[in-house]
Amino acid sequence: MKFDEPLSKKTMIGLLAGVFFISALLLTFTYWPSSFREYQIGLVAPKQVISWYTFAYENQQASLQVKKEIEKNTPFYYRMLSGSEEENRRLILEWLSMATNKREVFEAFLLQRNYSYSERIREYILENRALLARYENRFLFALDFLQANYLLVRRMLPEKRDIVYVQKGKEIQILPYDQLLLVPVEKSQLLAILRRLFGHRNELFYEAIAEILVSLLQPTADLDDVARERVISSQVAQRVPKEVIKKGEVIVGRGAVLSAGDIERLQAYRKYKENLFFTRFPVVLLMMGVIFVLFIYRYHRYQDILWKKSSFFLLSLIFYLLHHLFLWYSHVSFGAFFLPVFLHIPFAIITLTLPILFQQQPVAFVLLINYSLYAIFYPLTDVVSFTNLLSLSLFALYTASQKRKTFQKRYDFFVIGMEIFLLQLLFSFFYEWFYQIKLTLSDWFVVGLFALGNSLISALVAFALLPLFENVFGIPTYFRLTELSSPSTSPLLRLLQEQAPGTYLHSQRLGEMCEVAASEIGADALLAKVGAYYHDVGKLQTPEFFIENQAGENPHDEIKPGLSISVIKQHVKYGVELARKYRLPEEIVAFIEEHHGTTSISYFYHQALRLYGEETINPADYQYPGPKPHSLETAILMFADGIEAATRAYQQKGGESKVTPHALEDIVDDIIEQRLQAGQLDECPITLAQVKKIRDAFVEYLTAAFHKRMDYPTRRD
Repeated sequence: MKFDEPLSKKTMIGLLAGVFFISALLLTFTYWPSSFREYQIGLVAPKQVISWYTFAYENQQASLQVKKEIEKNTPFYYRMLSGSEEENRRLILEWLSMATNKREVFEAFLLQRNYSYSERIREYILENRALLARYENRFLFALDFLQANYLLVRRMLPEKRDIVYVQKGKEIQILPYDQLLLVPVEKSQLLAILRRLFGHRNELFYEAIAEILVSLLQPTADLDDVARERVISSQVAQRVPKEVIKKGEVIVGRGAVLSAGDIERLQAYRKYKENLFFTRFPVVLLMMGVIFVLFIYRYHRYQDILWKKSSFFLLSLIFYLLHHLFLWYSHVSFGAFFLPVFLHIPFAIITLTLPILFQQQPVAFVLLINYSLYAIFYPLTDVVSFTNLLSLSLFALYTASQKRKTFQKRYDFFVIGMEIFLLQLLFSFFYEWFYQIKLTLSDWFVVGLFALGNSLISALVAFALLPLFENVFGIPTYFRLTELSSPSTSPLLRLLQEQAPGTYLHSQRLGEMCEVAASEIGADALLAKVGAYYHDVGKLQTPEFFIENQAGENPHDEIKPGLSISVIKQHVKYGVELARKYRLPEEIVAFIEEHHGTTSISYFYHQALRLYGEETINPADYQYPGPKPHSLETAILMFADGIEAATRAYQQKGGESKVTPHALEDIVDDIIEQRLQAGQLDECPITLAQVKKIRDAFVEYLTAAFHKRMDYPTRRD
């Protein structure tokens, strides 16, 4: 895989989906309610439990005691059943209407409706059904009296009370307990009421009416347990204040003998977490997905630096997952001692590693998406911990902006680790003050050890990870470029020094020139220097065909210009192959490919013109294949390569005495003008102001290199 090229859309989408799934899984584990089965009354608490949230809960023991007292004095509530009174009237009228039919029809009706009566009353009803139907007004009068003065209920009270409350519409009425009639109503109760209404005449007639009403009457009200419980709960809430557990508070200490109150606090904590998991967490997961997609779209649409190189993309995903692993671990380990969250996790690893591997914009992207997700979604977020992580991210952005100036020596990791240690110690003091935590001197010793260990471990891990990332992803960090700048640590450069010493010295001179010019315009000076060291490694294939390696005879004198051109152009292609064989970063490979651009190999072109004539020569065959420079550093090398070659040729032609400051300026101006007019810098983000600074830097360097020397006397003189 070429890490300087973008991944396919299918691969990118698959990786993004996988990374999001893993981070969502870690977030799920974070919100998953804890189980406290091993915590039992009378046993020793195996672990310390600290609350991640601030929440209130009811003290169940106190609430139960108060609830019992309130229940004794709280009346029961009945609610009217909608349409029940009209239904009773309809049933009576239906019965009386059917009583006017033939006996067999009426009997079928009674059987169908399952209306049952005593044997004596049944015969009376069948024989006198027409008579009963004529007394419709008495049935309805009795019904209206019952429904106006009594409450026909489905359930009686569990205990006798003096009064009950009845909700009729928006009004609440008070009714004596004696006015409750349980449906089906007792026959004796109905007979007593009917005798009060109609007297004691015709006992059998009214006994029949009583049994008929018993079979027909439906309840008009039912116990309203919800209303009574609501009243009781309201009064309990007023009399029993809720207990509050604050975020960071120790619910149960490790080794403590558990009491009923401890178990109740643990159960309340678990219940609160369960409620969060089933209500808030799905929304959190959905929002995390939305923000994740928006971030990806935003940077893919408008800031595509992460997508141009697969190395940036893959490393961003690695650090994103690493970030979520750290956050998950912080929740697992939270509760150990009394430490702030930010001391549990070595976020400084990211702070130290990202700036070395990434440019400033990718660093900003990775930190932005990571810390925004942390701030919004993880339950342990607090203002001090988030501010600590934010300061680390600003630290990383600053070091990334320094372009290899921050990390240049091995002990820089230690120095910056100590700076992070002081920063985290400062935030620990702030954490104690903000949450009003009282720590002893021994506690502060532990805090200091954690802060120091966090910083040192982060520095060591970052230092150990760098070579892995450098080699796997081919990233030209300061340390990697430093290794590549010396033959003692670079096998390819040593090979160039041994087999093509002239090319090696030429590359060294160009490296110095490029470094000086890059520093002047704010480009990457180290990258420019090291890239110049390797730009001509392709000459190792046939070093004797290049003039700087020739001691006497020139092989080109014996071959045709077309073959010479093939050998000359081949050094670019072979150089790229060698660079990738020795796993050089792609940024170095770009120097090999782009340092000639599509310029003409003029010497052999003009030689071919003299031999074959203009009509038979294709100028494109005598040009380098390109591509043209795409960066400031490779553009500087193109200028330097042409200027150094022209200066060396001028010196050989006219002698060192002819290389005057004025002549050097003319050479520099001429080469730069040629490259600009040929359009060699059309694909490079360089300005004319930068070209002017590069020109002045080259003139100053060459003037110093070819300064006039004193004429020393000979031995004879």
